[in-house]
Amino acid sequence: MKTSIETDRRYELVGSSSKREQFFYDYIKEKTIKKGELAEDEESTHAPPASESSEVLPAEPGAQEERPPSPPIEDEASEGLDKIERIEASIRKREEEVRAQKELYEKDREKERGYHLHNKAVQHFTALLADMVKDTQYSWKDTRRSLRKDPRWGALEILDKTEKEALFNDHISDIKDKRKKSFRKLLDSADITLDAYWRDVRKTIKDDPRYSKFGTSESREEEFEQYMRERLTDARTDFRDLLRETKLITYKSKKVAEDNPSHVKDIHEILKKDKRYHMLSTLSHERDRMITSHMEDTYKRGPPPPPTATNPSLRYKKD
Repeated sequence: MKTSIETDRRYELVGSSSKREQFFYDYIKEKTIKKGELAEDEESTHAPPASESSEVLPAEPGAQEERPPSPPIEDEASEGLDKIERIEASIRKREEEVRAQKELYEKDREKERGYHLHNKAVQHFTALLADMVKDTQYSWKDTRRSLRKDPRWGALEILDKTEKEALFNDHISDIKDKRKKSFRKLLDSADITLDAYWRDVRKTIKDDPRYSKFGTSESREEEFEQYMRERLTDARTDFRDLLRETKLITYKSKKVAEDNPSHVKDIHEILKKDKRYHMLSTLSHERDRMITSHMEDTYKRGPPPPPTATNPSLRYKKD
């Protein structure tokens, strides 16, 4: 019997073999009871009607009571099917979660890989620029034509045109900054006075490599003029600081110098001890004007306020 139904899907829905066997015996018993009831019904149909005086005997003690029917196999199978469906739904949900996590992980890996490839391409392109681009006078359009002939250009497709041009401009700016610093150091080493002219300075530095590497003739002269303006501004600022620090110059110096011209000479003798005085040695007229202007300013400001005016607590200081 078992071999004839074990291939049926409903057979597999009942997972336990002991349950299957129990269901089988319950099914046989139920069929037997139903068959007996059917036979009794047929006998009662053909038997003569009982007499009115016939007594109905009570059931003997211990007689077999009617056993409640076993639950149908279909209910058990349905319950098992629902359980299997719930398990399958849970498995599908878990598979979807795992698939979503895997996709997210793959996206992160792909993104990281893209960053790595991009950074590597930037490094390669920067190295290509360092090898091929030495002159700052050419534009990106002209330079790009020569760069395309290099075998390394083909490995830089990950970089778009805008990014390549931006990297090129940064490279040119770096070269200009480095050469500007070198040119400034060349000017510093040339011991240039504050009244020097470019035509004279150029003759003394033109053979230096730092001169030829820095731009054009016009840009060199412009840089020199800017350099001289900055030096003159710094020299004036330093000399003003020196004048304010010189205690010999007071609000009385203007009147004293008018009465005694040697007072100005005394001031010069004090100032000569500081290198900030000598920075303006080639511009002595400018230096004298600044000294006179400083004495006039101190004269207009008058005597400084007493210490108690700026620090009231000194009024009550005991000897």
